Amino acid sequence: MRDSAIRHLVGCDDSPLIAAALFESTVQIWHLEKAEKIGEFETILDFGGQRLALAAAGSICVTGSWTQGLSAYSVPDGKRLWHRADLSEIQTLTVDAAGQVVYCGLERGPLAVIDVNTGTTSGTMRGALRVVPSRFGPGTLIVRRERYRIEGTRSFEIPPMSFALVGAALSPDAVCISEPKAGVRCIDLASGDHLWHHPELHVGEVTFAASDHNFYCVSRVESAPLQCSLIRLAPGLLDCDKVAQIGVCWEETFAQAGESLVTMRGDVYETSTGRLLTRLEFPQRDYPDR
Repeated sequence: MRDSAIRHLVGCDDSPLIAAALFESTVQIWHLEKAEKIGEFETILDFGGQRLALAAAGSICVTGSWTQGLSAYSVPDGKRLWHRADLSEIQTLTVDAAGQVVYCGLERGPLAVIDVNTGTTSGTMRGALRVVPSRFGPGTLIVRRERYRIEGTRSFEIPPMSFALVGAALSPDAVCISEPKAGVRCIDLASGDHLWHHPELHVGEVTFAASDHNFYCVSRVESAPLQCSLIRLAPGLLDCDKVAQIGVCWEETFAQAGESLVTMRGDVYETSTGRLLTRLEFPQRDYPDR
């Protein structure tokens, strides 16, 4: 059968652009509001980790590789701006709220803080695997192997409940974390107290939508993990709302500061209402084993 060829998706907070990568290295740039592909180019991206990012209001695409380092490309023409061959075993890439810094998490060695315009290292963070910045102020979630740490007006540590972090998002007042086999939980940034925890939910990506001041997630059915729903999170499990049934999905991203959800099938939903806004004509490929 034929199905989506997209294997990686990443959105941009301050732009209607998303990056969609085919297995493995081809990256396409799509404009959500126009529902058009505006660029396509080859990169060093390889399979595994979270090695794709959009920065500088969507004008720069950064990709990482296990063996080939870190590269930045101009959008939409794909011209390579810089390359860092000295960085290896890259696992995660995230971008700061201003879109000017990329946090490059490595399997071994300190996390590197890279200027997206020049490719130079502006700092390192020993022991850090990933950084999740806030759009609403100084709060930052730093992911380490044995603990999470909030750095901001008040700094404190959060013990992990699982072996990895799947997704995280910060609001002005709280941080929402999803972990394998541990569900999703919310922690107050002022006190460090747990506000709520839903271990029953099997959650992928999470976001905070400033338009209605709610956390949202993509939740999977345990018995059929590719069957997914868009969920509005609330302190009580019975108060959580299924906003939309999005069906079979193994990759998704929240975009436009959490206001849109894009799936690997090309469906674009309005996060707060679940309304299907448009469909992107992502490339398809044959899957003879299905």
